[in-house]
Amino acid sequence: MIEVKDEAYKAVTHRFSLNLMGTRLRKLDRILALDEAREVRSKEISDEGTQKTGLSI
Repeated sequence: MIEVKDEAYKAVTHRFSLNLMGTRLRKLDRILALDEAREVRSKEISDEGTQKTGLSI
């Protein structure tokens, strides 16, 4: 497993979301991690990204 700093993770998820906007994709799911702290961090970053862009990450 590779640890990624929050700012790098935010940049990657933001770019990924913008790239998906140009596709016909309707729904995206993800596999949950067993690490509760990782899930909390992921949710916080996702919520922040949604607030900033209006895109659901």
